[in-house]
Amino acid sequence: MIQQLERRLGELEAKLKPRALRAIIDAFLDWSALADSGYLSRPLPPDDSRLHQGVDENGDAVISRWWSVSFFEGTREQQEARLKELRQDPQFYKPLNEQEPPVRYQGGAGCEDGYRRIEEEKRRNPKAHST
Repeated sequence: MIQQLERRLGELEAKLKPRALRAIIDAFLDWSALADSGYLSRPLPPDDSRLHQGVDENGDAVISRWWSVSFFEGTREQQEARLKELRQDPQFYKPLNEQEPPVRYQGGAGCEDGYRRIEEEKRRNPKAHST
């Protein structure tokens, strides 16, 4: 009986909880020292000014020294509210575990969103992406 009530309560919470904004959360990585067994975190310096800034005009923001987020939808106010929630989540205040993926998709975001963002950045700033 209690298990049924817990399951029903979980279903109701899932229905009533607002859907997360479509976003990709990325770990800051040390690309020069990729381990054979996984990824290595490269945290931002503790005094990096981006740690205290909000979402920029492209929908990008820094969550913590270890993680950043790119939003693909929502108003600026919605993005700022979600950033505030992410900044309160303790999982984003520790280095990436070498065995976990360095990217997290939320709200239905996928790889294609990340690729589109990279292509948009290349179009906006071709000199920064030239080889």
